[in-house]
Amino acid sequence: MQQSEAKPFIVQIVPTPARQTGIKDVFVGAFGLTGVLVVGALVLGAVLAFVFVQWNRRHPADADHLPPVA
Repeated sequence: MQQSEAKPFIVQIVPTPARQTGIKDVFVGAFGLTGVLVVGALVLGAVLAFVFVQWNRRHPADADHLPPVA
């Protein structure tokens, strides 16, 4: 009597395929942070420009403190 050796079953669990990253996702990711930084810089620049203009209007330069023009 010969016993046949039982071969083990190999079960591989196949993961669900990951969502493909498209060109739209790349652009949204790249320009998302860049867009936030650009908008923040524009807002900060506009606020600083407004503050400097208002400061200059309230504190005009005196004629005797201006440098000589030669």
